[in-house]
Amino acid sequence: MLTFCALGAVAGAASLGYWYGTGVREAAVPTSALPPVPEGPPVVKVKTARVTRRQMEEMLTAYGSVVTALGETHVVSEPFESRVLKVLVRSGQTIASGDPLIEIAPSPDTLLQLDVARANRDTTQAELKLVEERLGLKLGTRADLIQARQKVQAAELQLANLEKRGVGGTQTIAAEGEGLVSRIDVQEGQIVAAGVPLLATIGEHQIHVRLGIEGEDLVNLQVGQAVRLLPVNAPESQAVEGRIHLITREVDPQTRLVNVFVSPPADARLLLHGYIEGRIVIRAGDVLAVPRSAVLPRKGEYLVYSVERGRAIEHVVEIGMESDQRAQVLGDNLQEGQEVVVEGNAELQDGMPVEVEPGP
Repeated sequence: MLTFCALGAVAGAASLGYWYGTGVREAAVPTSALPPVPEGPPVVKVKTARVTRRQMEEMLTAYGSVVTALGETHVVSEPFESRVLKVLVRSGQTIASGDPLIEIAPSPDTLLQLDVARANRDTTQAELKLVEERLGLKLGTRADLIQARQKVQAAELQLANLEKRGVGGTQTIAAEGEGLVSRIDVQEGQIVAAGVPLLATIGEHQIHVRLGIEGEDLVNLQVGQAVRLLPVNAPESQAVEGRIHLITREVDPQTRLVNVFVSPPADARLLLHGYIEGRIVIRAGDVLAVPRSAVLPRKGEYLVYSVERGRAIEHVVEIGMESDQRAQVLGDNLQEGQEVVVEGNAELQDGMPVEVEPGP
């Protein structure tokens, strides 16, 4: 009996020793070797803004310059070769009717033509006198007389024509009406051929604004449409409203854009050749709008994420009108007043948990 009890005690002690030793060995296993504790999806910190309903306008912005109105330019030229003595105005200068513009004189070749015409007149007159004397002596015929008179008449007409055109001396060309000098084509001392422009003038209000438009945007434009015109780098208060006067149907070879001409109001103080920004409203309406940063392009679609019960909800939308700060959104159950993500949306997937950070 004693022997059996002793054997049991030994066995119990051995069992305790085994479990104790096992426990010590397990406690010694390093933490890095333990399996990772499962974690949930990451929480993305975002900022939001409300979907609003508002009146929006979609603007087409184009740039161009102030040019002379078509058919309104008065070109100053002379019908004979001349020499420029003095240019009495500057380009862009305002002028009144009768103001001197330019002083010219006949060129040496033109003066030679005048001398030749005078000599021809004198010669034909002398020939006519001789024919008349011969006819009185019965040495000539009436046919000779008629022919001599025709020569005199032609010579006198040629001389009168040159003198009428001002070939005889220096002349000053004056403005025919008030306006401004749109360009000057010559320099002092220059020899100018007959008919070549010397300078050009326009009426003060005979200007247009030429805007360059992309070809695909022409479908949004029509003659008579309002255009807000603003000189570049000028205060907004200087903007005026013009109307589309002409839409051309060709691509400008220099700008690769289509030229559209706008008539400014009569009291506009736009500077000739000044650089102009034109803003044209092509669509307007009462729409659901979100900040542009809320719209996320992804795989050919546009996505907007709203926040509901701490999770991001994905909405596939279409974009309508756009402004510098907002975009119209269409479709997929977006409603006025919903909170949509404007910062952090690039990291989101549908259903991800989010934490909305307070706004500024």
